[in-house]
Amino acid sequence: CLSHKNKCGCTSKASISEPFLEAVILKMLNEYIRIYEDLDKLADDISKLPYQSTEVKRLETEIKHCGEKIEAAKKYRLELYEDLKEGIISQEEYQDLSQMYTERIDSLMQMITNLETEIVIITDKRKERFAELNKLVQKGVIEKLDRRMVVALINKVVIHDKTHIELTFAFKQDLETLKRYAEKAFSESEVS
Repeated sequence: CLSHKNKCGCTSKASISEPFLEAVILKMLNEYIRIYEDLDKLADDISKLPYQSTEVKRLETEIKHCGEKIEAAKKYRLELYEDLKEGIISQEEYQDLSQMYTERIDSLMQMITNLETEIVIITDKRKERFAELNKLVQKGVIEKLDRRMVVALINKVVIHDKTHIELTFAFKQDLETLKRYAEKAFSESEVS
């Protein structure tokens, strides 16, 4: 309370016993983990749908453009042979231009590989971000709090009074984003 922060001792009647506070936090944490578990199952379902994260979508668009450029370069390289047969270009020009298109195709294929790797990294980082929650989901119901768990999963505890305790969880924003994404992905898949 405010007077405790000012080193005057706590004068509030809202003091809570430590076992009661632990019980409340444990109950809220178990509920949070249950919600995460539900969202994790949704995420598995979502992964079966086309992934629509803005970054992944951007990378997929770049991959598509690279594919189009590869097809165009292959077409131009093929037309070079026709130009050679018709005598429009010399053998030396054909070899130089053919090599240029081949190098361009190889470069674009390497770019596609790099972009695909980036997509994998993005999605793997997302999995790593929830590693602590995944461990807790595997354990099931948590029966006792420990410091590591509280530090990893809870950003802030605010006690307003004996009946109103507010927890700010570490992944709250991420889970809300995942929930919004799940709702959007499923609504779009129903329209399709």
